[in-house]
Amino acid sequence: MLIAFRASYRAVFMLGFSKNDQDNITAVELESLKKVAALWLTADAAKIERAIAEGVLLEVKHENEK
Repeated sequence: MLIAFRASYRAVFMLGFSKNDQDNITAVELESLKKVAALWLTADAAKIERAIAEGVLLEVKHENEK
């Protein structure tokens, strides 16, 4: 599981895979994921909300949040 994380700000799930299916990601995949992660970690609230509304992102809430 790969997660982009900015402390006290935001975490974005980027990729998950079974080690039975794939040993690791390639250097090309890593560079692409870094670029996408940078975009989502710096996105403003409006862009995040729009992406959630359009189904591009899925917000996962803590069990105590509504």
